[in-house]
Amino acid sequence: MAQSTTSLRLQVLRNHLLHYRHTKLLQQEDYLKTTFPIFSNSSVQDVCSKLHSRLAEMGVKDVEVERPPKGMEEEYATLLTPDAIQFVADLIRHFNDQVDVMMKERIRRKVELDITGALPNFSKNPKVSDSEWVVAPVPKRVVDRRLDLGDVSPANTEKFVAALSCPVSGIQTDFDDGHCPTWKGQLRGLHNVYRAVFGLIPGVPDISKVPVLMLRPRAWNMIEHNMLVDGMEVPGPLFDFGLLMFHCATHLLKAKSGPFFYLSKLEGANEAKLWNDIFCWTQDKLGIPQGSIKACVLIENILASFEMEEILYELREHSLGLNCGIWDYSASFVNKFGHRKDFVLPDRNKYVNMQRNFLRSYMNLVIQICHKHGAHATGGMAATILESRDLKILTSVTAAKFREVLAGIDGFMVYDPRLIPIVERILVLIQKNQIHKLRDDRIIAEDLLEMPAGGVTTDGLRHNIAVGILFIDSWLRGQGHYIYKGAVEDSATAEISRSQVWQWIRHKFRRAMKEARCQSWVSFVSSITNKRPLSSVWRKVKKIGQFTPNPPPVLKVNDQYVTEANEVSNALADHFSNVLYKCEAAPGYQYRSIEENKILNFATGREESYNSPFTEREINFALHTYDDTAPEPDGIPYALIKYVSVNTELFILSIINRIWHDHSYSSIIEKMVNARLMWYLEKKGNLGDNGETITRRMVQTMIKEFINAPELLTSVIPVNSPQDIERLNTAAEIFEEIVTKRDFPEFITTYLNQDHTFLKYQKIYES
Repeated sequence: MAQSTTSLRLQVLRNHLLHYRHTKLLQQEDYLKTTFPIFSNSSVQDVCSKLHSRLAEMGVKDVEVERPPKGMEEEYATLLTPDAIQFVADLIRHFNDQVDVMMKERIRRKVELDITGALPNFSKNPKVSDSEWVVAPVPKRVVDRRLDLGDVSPANTEKFVAALSCPVSGIQTDFDDGHCPTWKGQLRGLHNVYRAVFGLIPGVPDISKVPVLMLRPRAWNMIEHNMLVDGMEVPGPLFDFGLLMFHCATHLLKAKSGPFFYLSKLEGANEAKLWNDIFCWTQDKLGIPQGSIKACVLIENILASFEMEEILYELREHSLGLNCGIWDYSASFVNKFGHRKDFVLPDRNKYVNMQRNFLRSYMNLVIQICHKHGAHATGGMAATILESRDLKILTSVTAAKFREVLAGIDGFMVYDPRLIPIVERILVLIQKNQIHKLRDDRIIAEDLLEMPAGGVTTDGLRHNIAVGILFIDSWLRGQGHYIYKGAVEDSATAEISRSQVWQWIRHKFRRAMKEARCQSWVSFVSSITNKRPLSSVWRKVKKIGQFTPNPPPVLKVNDQYVTEANEVSNALADHFSNVLYKCEAAPGYQYRSIEENKILNFATGREESYNSPFTEREINFALHTYDDTAPEPDGIPYALIKYVSVNTELFILSIINRIWHDHSYSSIIEKMVNARLMWYLEKKGNLGDNGETITRRMVQTMIKEFINAPELLTSVIPVNSPQDIERLNTAAEIFEEIVTKRDFPEFITTYLNQDHTFLKYQKIYES
């Protein structure tokens, strides 16, 4: 009896608190229509039955919503009110056909590229490219977008609440890459946003005094399984966007703090137009002014990069600019061109970074287009976890972001709040933004489509396997991201990881088995100076294999033309060996200086032109990879010229090319020569051709080795019970399935979102 009396008193107290909070909210916001139920012990049944009854009274038919997970009754009742469900259902019915057409257009375009072998190119729309249009002005709170926190899943209550107190411009409130869309996670995340907007989180200031919430709904490939409209599961982004707008838009607008959005994984201007139509319909339906919604589009697809100006144009009344990030964008090459050998990406950790031409050109084009039309251009997220004050880590992060700022980026993201005071030292270079900084680069399609040279390393293959398996395991535990080897890993890094493994197997890419030999080449080339006998260079080059460029190099020797690659190599080696002697009495000594300054008369194809003038790209790479050494005889330290202006850099380049022509070398030229030689050797495959072909069996072996290394895993994920081991083995089986046995699924999250195994684990963890 005492037990039941105590339980009854607790229930009465809970109901009283809920009723009190509801009354207080109604007093604060007279437009708030949300109703809070009075829960009983049979609360789940009560909530569902009342909801269905009310929907029937309102005439809302053919709409089904899954029951709330255990313990989520309050969140469910707060968010999924009859009015909210009706609004979301109307939104979905109005746009569902257009969404279907858009998704079919994606398939049509992909099939067309596969069948024709065509490549994308820039569209020519004079209305977009030639006119002097600008985007609509943005609200005061998003004029300064220098620093956002990225990958903040609002389902992670602790991290989300901590982010609200960080000294940043905004928070990427993420329902996409860094979030796992379980039913419980989705409800908790949406409810935490609701609590933040209405000031219901203890110790958190009013929404107008915290960083702006940059709400990021799911991408179009994601489905919400827990709501059916007219018998069909609904698009995930419309479910997220609809509930966020219905509950929060008016209050955010009154607080001059939104609504602001990130839009993920658009593939073209037609998709931007669809989002613009959704914005206009929603603003009319909610009775808020047109142009109230502002959105930043993440350019995460190679096809979208050719339509950036059109995307910005379609959203010009609702635009917060464009954003560029590295991994989803790089993975899109495999997504769209993965069946072609010309588009095999090398080891991403070693060869894929924002200094590579295809990524640097992409970032520069984002800046150029955005600033031309008065919009923000923001960079990607620094995923580094600051576990120590390691100088190498700090230098890597700051150098990468410093390059972005110098290029003209208006801001970027970090994941770890401990990086904020470090990157703030860079952000002082920007007042509020750099929209005034215009670029005049001439970027062509080939720049965006140029794959970086490089091969596959054992470490790179193992790392991709680890990231893919651990991400799937994370999803099976209901978490959207995790920490591994000092960096945050989410669906974007999992996407590029599994894409590369799939591609390497399919194209029988070769793994550099003799990596020590390859590394010795790197060391050797890096050591080349104007004091090293050139005969030793060419003898070593000769040993790694015959050159077979097309067209082959043609060398003029004693008025005779040598065309065969091995004869060219022999002629060079013989020539330099004759002038190698250092002793003044040795034959040939007196001719050495004369012979070494002769210009070799090569006639080559443009891409094989050893003696062609150096380019801006090569000096930029040399300057930004040079160590901060002591000054040379000119007295100028490299730290001083490392960050010179573009005009100064071009002036230095002209001097270097004159020196290059006259054969009087300096250290910077040595750096450029070394980089050019390594590029040539890698491009021709001379450093990796003797490697072992990557096969399905090799990958299967590495997967088994990884999941059987508990000492490695326990520091990353919980492996404390038979259930944990079973879950990890399941993750490994799913990863093996999608990289070795299937054709390429569009996204890893698409596969997981529809996979029965994930849905089974979702039920387990929600119970």
